[in-house]
Amino acid sequence: MEFYKDYVDICMSTKAIWNEFSCLYTTNYLKFAEINIDKVPKLCERFNIDSKSFSNQLPTLILFEEGEEIIRYPNISVNNSRIFR
Repeated sequence: MEFYKDYVDICMSTKAIWNEFSCLYTTNYLKFAEINIDKVPKLCERFNIDSKSFSNQLPTLILFEEGEEIIRYPNISVNNSRIFR
């Protein structure tokens, strides 16, 4: 799952790659999703993502397995501390 903002440059530069991965690798067992955090801000709180435009957390990619977070990139929290999984 990718968490992004429309007007953050790095998010826009990764959008094409994310869309291509989605087209090439989606299966019954692997799904891709994009979340515009401006439209669903409560998910930032739930997943501990800094939603400021200058945040070094954007875009955030999270891999889930059976509903559990397995890994995220970048692996930093809102207060810039490392998140270990």
